[in-house]
Amino acid sequence: MGYGVGKKDNPYSHAIVDIDGTKTVFMAIALSFALRITEGNIDAARQLVMNEWQALHDNGIVPQKPRKS
Repeated sequence: MGYGVGKKDNPYSHAIVDIDGTKTVFMAIALSFALRITEGNIDAARQLVMNEWQALHDNGIVPQKPRKS
């Protein structure tokens, strides 16, 4: 059973409830953190973000599947 970001009992939703940002803003933040972790390697950072997105989807936290490119 997944949490789903729209469900009130989801810890992810509780953590970001007061942050007013678009999906684009959140994706940019994720990529920015990934770039820090990968020491500026854009390809590794992108893969890290995509892997995390897949993990969130696999665990029912986000309903959107990562796009394949």
